Amino acid sequence: MPRQPRRRQQNHHYPLIFGPLSFQRSSYPTWVMMYSHSLPYAIKLSDLHNNAAVQALLGLEHVLPVPRIVDDIAESLSWLLEVEVFPLSPFYRLVVTQLLLVCDWQSPFHIHPYDAHYKIILFVARNFLRKYFAPSIFCEAVDLITLHLRESWGARITFGGFQNVLMEVLEMIFNNYRVDILSTVTCFFQVEN
Repeated sequence: MPRQPRRRQQNHHYPLIFGPLSFQRSSYPTWVMMYSHSLPYAIKLSDLHNNAAVQALLGLEHVLPVPRIVDDIAESLSWLLEVEVFPLSPFYRLVVTQLLLVCDWQSPFHIHPYDAHYKIILFVARNFLRKYFAPSIFCEAVDLITLHLRESWGARITFGGFQNVLMEVLEMIFNNYRVDILSTVTCFFQVEN
């Protein structure tokens, strides 16, 4: 009979994959999420340039480590505010809030890190459609996006790069439904007649 692994009692808030941190810099997460009552925000630990500051930050109760598999989502947050092709800054709050749910293992709304890319991209695409396009195409466009993400990316979506896959999806929406852009937002897009 195979030997059953022992169950460990966890005294910390994070699952075992984060484990206790050692004093070696490589054992730190690349990103952490700091949450407050207003808006969570991501901090890249290497930007702090001070080991004592990193250790102090990691000791705070309202800081959660970002799983390495979603580092590219954290990295893309500043890009969302800068991208010029599509107006994506309105979706910054949405992405950063969803990323916090990836990091918060105790939340009833927790998003598993391996599902994060798919769920967050689909969430942004739906909100993008609601904000900039006619409601009549919403269901058809969501079905197209869902099919595209499953068939073109599938489980590989985590390795596609959040920015790349999100831009691919938004360009697909724009190319297929450009005639359905709301007249109040056509100034954001270069619409060809």
